[in-house]
Amino acid sequence: MYSGKSELTVDEKGRFAIPARYRPALQEQCAGRLVVTIDVEPCLLIYPADTWKVFAERILQLAEFNPQAKGVRRHFLGHAEEVEMDRQGRVQLTSALRAHAALERQAVLAGQGNKFELWAASSWQTQMDEAPIDGQLLAELGL
Repeated sequence: MYSGKSELTVDEKGRFAIPARYRPALQEQCAGRLVVTIDVEPCLLIYPADTWKVFAERILQLAEFNPQAKGVRRHFLGHAEEVEMDRQGRVQLTSALRAHAALERQAVLAGQGNKFELWAASSWQTQMDEAPIDGQLLAELGL
């Protein structure tokens, strides 16, 4: 499981380094192959390639002619980019992906169990400030 928050720098070429603590697990799990796509929020989702395959297969099971299902496919599959960590653990993002998340220099990578979210640092802070945790949901989880 991938958890925790890391502050990152995105360079002028759109590259950022996966934190060292995740690299061995990602090398073992997917040989450093990742899939990056946009989220419904202004951030990017980063999946290990094998986890992405399971997610994509679930999307493909949606009704083909349902307009909402088409929208989901277009959103997640249509924006997906395969990337690979280089020897320094860096990943390069396309300008289109960076634009969706308004990524500039400072970013936050947040582990989400089976994937990561990548946020512009300012957007992450806004999300944390404005997204209260639902007490009802915590109660349902027994927390």
